[in-house]
Amino acid sequence: MDINAVTAQESWQSLAQMHREGEQEQEDPQVDKTPDGSSALGRVIANPQVFTVVVALMMGLTFWLPRDVLTVAAVAVVVGFSLGWAQLLRLPSQRGTGVVIALFGIVSVLAVRIYPDLAIVTEVAGVGILGAFIAEILRGKDRPQLVASVAGTIAGLLIALTAGVYSVLGSQKEWHFLVLPAALILVAGALVQYLPKSWSPNLRGFLSVAIAGAAGLVVGLVIMLLGVAEGANVFLFQWAPWPGAISGALVGASLGVIVGLTWWALMWLFDDELAPKTVFASFTLGTVPVLALVLPVYAMARLLGA
Repeated sequence: MDINAVTAQESWQSLAQMHREGEQEQEDPQVDKTPDGSSALGRVIANPQVFTVVVALMMGLTFWLPRDVLTVAAVAVVVGFSLGWAQLLRLPSQRGTGVVIALFGIVSVLAVRIYPDLAIVTEVAGVGILGAFIAEILRGKDRPQLVASVAGTIAGLLIALTAGVYSVLGSQKEWHFLVLPAALILVAGALVQYLPKSWSPNLRGFLSVAIAGAAGLVVGLVIMLLGVAEGANVFLFQWAPWPGAISGALVGASLGVIVGLTWWALMWLFDDELAPKTVFASFTLGTVPVLALVLPVYAMARLLGA
């Protein structure tokens, strides 16, 4: 066979292959690509801290609204979190994982709202873990990535269950007010994530802890002074033998360090290959710090005797 004919045939086959690939991308616009930030949607997906700021401020502002609004807001956060958790972790059963997380997350919020005792969350967690295994059984005989699916569902379930703590904080005005300074600290920690990506992860993580801790110190001190000015009905740290101002600063700094460490861990876990690629996944990643911080806030409320 002529060499020129062979070369022409190979070139034609290459062009045909490229044409087919181009048509496939046009038919399937949801190609699995990491957002490059070139579009508005890509910038939102690539910056989950935007959702952190919005959700944190939403939860904090509920202090000036009826307390039932806090319960509704917590349920909304759980639902949004459940929609993107399976997408964020690339779990095989997105529907089953989402249903388990949403169902028991909502049950946790409502159960604590009816019985204001955090111990009931442990009972909901036990039934929820059982529900995660039932969801895997319902997948049928062919269950790929079984271990990863169960582990991912349970991990998301445990995070979603912390939303019930918001109902506990809403049971008393002094505890409820703690949500506001926590939200301000979360905003400061989220803004740190806009540091240049070219910086090393360790440097960005250290700065996250330092800046969030400093912001927490300032927020705690200011809130304490505001509480002294307006009276104990709003907020008052009670941690003898330390003076109130020192207590507020220490508590705020502690919460800030926790926020910074949370962001540091998320930078390591959900970077490169596990970066969010959908809006729901980005929203879920952004709400993780909001849900993770509520337990330390509750612990501080109990320690301070608020």
